[in-house]
Amino acid sequence: MSHDDNPILSLATAAIVVCRKATKGDRPDSDALNDMARMIAMRAPVFACSSERCSDLRLLTPDEVFEGQFEGGGTQISYRDGRSTITHLCMRFEDLPRVIDQITYPSRPRLRNSRTSMDLPIIRLCPFCHSAPMIIELDTHLWAVACSNCNAIGPHPKAEQDGGTAIQLWNEEPPPKIKQR
Repeated sequence: MSHDDNPILSLATAAIVVCRKATKGDRPDSDALNDMARMIAMRAPVFACSSERCSDLRLLTPDEVFEGQFEGGGTQISYRDGRSTITHLCMRFEDLPRVIDQITYPSRPRLRNSRTSMDLPIIRLCPFCHSAPMIIELDTHLWAVACSNCNAIGPHPKAEQDGGTAIQLWNEEPPPKIKQR
């Protein structure tokens, strides 16, 4: 993929922009930026390249994003299992407005963890198409995770559950086994 066709920006820069937008300009610390980088990576494709010039972009797999630990304010992903650290993270500039909207939209539940001002767990990418799903409230006390790309919905659209439980069940679901015809 050539970044000449699709302008890119560093994931760390995107994390700063989205954090400042979500917190009305507060200066985020490194932990908040790492958390924001993960939230961005769950909503938009993230790439790595071998240098800061980003002439050789490589799309990260969902497992690389989900299993790693963001560090350095979103500049890299490290792994506890001994895999090499992935550096020079970036995203497409065109994805930034959508990500900002998804994270800061006021009627949507906020993501939260102990270090930041946000309250639901991170949503794993869709196991069918690897797009970024979102949490939706279908009815009072009826939450589900839905993929707007392939229309997958889970864990069960009629099960009464809060948003956090829906996300937890979605994240725990093993990837589907697709039968070949």
